[in-house]
Amino acid sequence: MGCVMAAKKRRTLKREKLSRKIRFYLYVFLPILISILFLQGNSGIINQVRLSQKSRHLDYQLQMLQEQRTQLQKEVELLQTDIQYIEKIAREMYGFCKPDETVFMMRIEDDKK
Repeated sequence: MGCVMAAKKRRTLKREKLSRKIRFYLYVFLPILISILFLQGNSGIINQVRLSQKSRHLDYQLQMLQEQRTQLQKEVELLQTDIQYIEKIAREMYGFCKPDETVFMMRIEDDKK
């Protein structure tokens, strides 16, 4: 009977050692593996944050381009319909004047040298 009890005790000790090894691997390597999987790859946290920032930046660019488009559409409409606006642009950009006007061109120098 003593041998049977000793054999059972040895099996129990082997199971306990195996159980400790399994727990060690679960507690040490499993969190590391999970961390690597979450942080790396296409669905990783770092990539998700990067994509979120890029999405916000693209939304901002889209908003700016839509505002610019609206302004340009207004300017096109004015250039097609408003004679006074066309005259103003011609005077400012090209230095045009009416027949009885005199245009004075002045050079402004920067003092930031």
